[in-house]
Amino acid sequence: EDVFGRLNVACPTQLQHRKFVLDLSVHEDRQLCKLILFIIMKEGKGAIDPKLLSLCAYGPSVTELRPMIVPPEWWGKAGPPLAGIFAIRYAVDKDMPAVRRRAAKQYCGWE
Repeated sequence: EDVFGRLNVACPTQLQHRKFVLDLSVHEDRQLCKLILFIIMKEGKGAIDPKLLSLCAYGPSVTELRPMIVPPEWWGKAGPPLAGIFAIRYAVDKDMPAVRRRAAKQYCGWE
């Protein structure tokens, strides 16, 4: 990931049950956060179901992460904050391939 960049190696079609720890001060991590939240919100029909997040935490550093029930709705619309660490795991078993392909095209430049 460090060599190629997180967005280049991230696979929107296979992000469920994978733990992400994102440094929101890094542009690429913020973009990956937007991609993940876009998928979660679209697959949840505009809402984030807290039962589908087996991990959701935010803080100023990895050692100071505080659990969140769900990320604030505005993160999914306007984007996450420009600083802090965000940890998330999307624990969905059934995905929506069309939503994932749209996210891949929009955020990763896939055709």
